[in-house]
Amino acid sequence: MTSQYTLLFNRYLKQSNEKVKAIEVLLEYLKGHPVGDMLDYGCGTGAFIEAVLPYCNNIFAMDNENRLPKHLLHHDHVKFIKGDLLNSDFQQTFDAILAAYVLWEIPFSKWDFFFKKCKQLLNTNRVMIVIDTYTESNFDNPFFSFNKNLQISTDYPKWHDYLRSQNITFESHPFTSQIKAKDEEEMYRILEFFFQTPESQDFYNQNSEKILTDFKSKKTAVGIAITMQHSMDILYLNQAKNA
Repeated sequence: MTSQYTLLFNRYLKQSNEKVKAIEVLLEYLKGHPVGDMLDYGCGTGAFIEAVLPYCNNIFAMDNENRLPKHLLHHDHVKFIKGDLLNSDFQQTFDAILAAYVLWEIPFSKWDFFFKKCKQLLNTNRVMIVIDTYTESNFDNPFFSFNKNLQISTDYPKWHDYLRSQNITFESHPFTSQIKAKDEEEMYRILEFFFQTPESQDFYNQNSEKILTDFKSKKTAVGIAITMQHSMDILYLNQAKNA
């Protein structure tokens, strides 16, 4: 992830409750499906580790950079692993793999290998949890709804279409988040991080007036509010869904 992307993403998270809502839906799932050993791939600063610790025996936190706070880094049930799953050959297996907000940082050309690797690391009848997707309709976010040709401008397929093409059994747990800004100009800046390619930047430069007008229609008494639809997906990489 580039430093510019990180800067823009952090700006977005400050104005959105997406991560809070993602943790809520994850914990609701884990309450009924506690796990033994979990791999948190792309653990970042450990926000998800902090939340899921009560539902896991041990968490193996993997990232290219160690950004965990000291209380997690020295926790008896947390082990940090510096590295990249795509380039690792460790033999540890897990009862669950969590991939939260990392999927779209992996080149699509490596997706097949990535999921093959995850399948090898999962114990029998265990799951992979992906939190990184948005629903493919009913966009309240003009950055999506205005750009009808977004899919054409990227190498990435629609997420659920990809899973079906690979015969990966999955179930989706939808959730909703909200982004708030004081005015339309601030909202425009907040959502910049979604599109960083030259093609998408050109598109938004050309359509900025339309997008800002749409933002104005979403004004509330305290500013601009946009609703986002997301999905947490449970992937059954080495079992049938009802096995």
